Amino acid sequence: MSKDEIRNEINRVQRELIEIEGGTQKKVAYITNKIEEEYNPKINEIESLLQAEQNKLDEINKRIQESVSEKKGLIARIKYLKKKDTTMKKEKIKRVNEELKAISKEKDTKTKGITKQINVLEKELKTIKPE
Repeated sequence: MSKDEIRNEINRVQRELIEIEGGTQKKVAYITNKIEEEYNPKINEIESLLQAEQNKLDEINKRIQESVSEKKGLIARIKYLKKKDTTMKKEKIKRVNEELKAISKEKDTKTKGITKQINVLEKELKTIKPE
């Protein structure tokens, strides 16, 4: 083969290579577009659903945080009220006991004099001779 023939053969093979590369690029573009057309709507739908679910989750987490804060406030309030309740019950018992003591003391004071009077009268009665 002569130099010209070899050069012509090289050129022909290079054109074949360029045609193959061009064909391959077209196939890649076609396949890529075809697959994107098939999957992109599904992906977009899933991403939309995902975003909606994420928004729901974010809202729930926000409400949970608000509830946790409210719970902490309620726990503190309940602790305060329980302490106040216990204190009031103790004060009530103490007051009732004080009042009962005062009543008992007043009764003892009043009955003591009457009891002495009865004792004196009974002694006097014994000293009187029957008729």
